[in-house]
Amino acid sequence: MWTPRREPKQQPEGDDALGVSADSTLAETPVDPAAADGRDRRKVGTVALRTGAVVVAGLVVAFAVNQPQP
Repeated sequence: MWTPRREPKQQPEGDDALGVSADSTLAETPVDPAAADGRDRRKVGTVALRTGAVVVAGLVVAFAVNQPQP
């Protein structure tokens, strides 16, 4: 659901457009650092795997192009 952007000085009174009060405990929920670290590692692994695949594909193409013609 789209909600208009508010300036920081315009704090909602009571409930906001989504029905969440400003003093909700949702903002105070602690984040598990181990879970966030796992997501970062997975992202780095995915980027490394894709980069490696592009490099290998480039080497295969370069090798195939440089073969002498019979």
